[in-house]
Amino acid sequence: MNDEFIISTEQDLEAILGQAHAFVKEKICDTLDDAMKTFIERSPLVFVSTIDSRGQLDISPKGDAPGFVLTDNEDNLLIPERPGNKLALGFKNLLNNDHIGLIFVAPNMRETLRVKGTARISNDPALLQSLSAK
Repeated sequence: MNDEFIISTEQDLEAILGQAHAFVKEKICDTLDDAMKTFIERSPLVFVSTIDSRGQLDISPKGDAPGFVLTDNEDNLLIPERPGNKLALGFKNLLNNDHIGLIFVAPNMRETLRVKGTARISNDPALLQSLSAK
């Protein structure tokens, strides 16, 4: 790759892509609003990104019937685990680095919903029961 064409600053990037419109920037916020919660309720699939001990990213799809991800009274997202390959890479990553990124997708929607924050792993029996597959 020719170094002459490497983009290395935000200014270089904006010169090519332009700047985001104000209404797009306004969609970035620190809390979930009602529209976001509705999007999550309609989503049958979320991509979960975590960071391993070497700083490498891992992305894992999690899915079930729409509404499988719940929001509690404090606007925490509750994401159930379903039977899978048992590698548990995301869980192992969260034990060392609690930062998480999520991308929710929903049928017939052109947009996605991105959420980032921190995560904890719980095996609380009451919580697990509320998240069990229907």
